[in-house]
Amino acid sequence: MNDKPSLAVVALVSLLFLAGNAQAISVEKFVGLNNSDRASYVASLVEGAAAMLKAKGQPDQAQKAVDLFHDASPRGGVNQLALNLRQINETNNRNATNPNNRKKPFDIEDAMAMTLKQNGIIVTADYLRTLNRGFVPSFP
Repeated sequence: MNDKPSLAVVALVSLLFLAGNAQAISVEKFVGLNNSDRASYVASLVEGAAAMLKAKGQPDQAQKAVDLFHDASPRGGVNQLALNLRQINETNNRNATNPNNRKKPFDIEDAMAMTLKQNGIIVTADYLRTLNRGFVPSFP
């Protein structure tokens, strides 16, 4: 009998997370994920972007995106994404303190689109937001 309440709680938490994740994942939620979940989330964005680029007849751009995130150097995609996340977080914090701000906060998908664009790969943040709608972290 002790298992039923815990299963119900897990199901409720999962549903709440999915409902809140219908758009995108905020920078705060992303940073709060464990390393494995963050890596899975980013890999899914990269794979989805590459699949879309291939489907649009741009296999060279698709491979460029994949190669960018396989590069572990300071100029690699993961490091560039981290820098863009910091910049976006600072912008979000600045906007949050501005009473006249009407802009929605930037999210991880905005940072990914920015990272790809800085490397000549055009994938919109709106498209990236469609990729991880069913994402469930391994630890809520």
